[in-house]
Amino acid sequence: MAEKDIEKLCLKERVDLSDKKTRTKWSADEETCLISAVLDREDVLFGEFKGPGGKSGVAKRRQGWEEVADAINAQFTSSKRSPEECRKKYNNAKQRTKEKIDYLKREVRKTGGGQVEFELTEAEEVLLERQEGRPSLFGLEEGFDSDAPAPSSVSQRTVNSKEKESRGKVSEKRKIDERKENITEDTKRIRLEQRKLELEITKLEKEIKLIDTKQKFYEMKMSQSES
Repeated sequence: MAEKDIEKLCLKERVDLSDKKTRTKWSADEETCLISAVLDREDVLFGEFKGPGGKSGVAKRRQGWEEVADAINAQFTSSKRSPEECRKKYNNAKQRTKEKIDYLKREVRKTGGGQVEFELTEAEEVLLERQEGRPSLFGLEEGFDSDAPAPSSVSQRTVNSKEKESRGKVSEKRKIDERKENITEDTKRIRLEQRKLELEITKLEKEIKLIDTKQKFYEMKMSQSES
């Protein structure tokens, strides 16, 4: 029997079948706590145990899931969770997150990196944050396509798209503000030039009057001299 089959059988022994129908639905806080508890023990729960220590590895994994269940039950007393129940819930959460990420990757490719409506639960966000920079979700056997971007890169691409859009809005606002400022400066400059022209006109008018006065004076002098 394969090591993983042995592990599943051992975990199933801890399930209380009589209480199976009365278990309550997982709350969002429970699921978030579960993800954190599992990822804190990822080396034990998902690591490979080769050689003579293989059998002890099964026991370590079983103990790891028991610790996860104990952590959940210590914090939430509304429903006692078994190790097997915790394992199944975690696998479901991984699969759900993977499906969302796959959808996000497809939509990002369609839009060429544009903004995509996308929502994650708090537990899913914790799962992605804790595996940032890694090629696949922890313990997810099939993982992501080898030729596809990792969740962190896709997530970052979405963030970059939003940042790009935000920067575009800021840049457009800055351009409008600069145009307003330029118009204000141009208006000031035009008014200053207009004032200068008005002063020049006033000066010219005074000079013209002075010339007229001098001309009349000379004409008068000429008339007197002739008489």
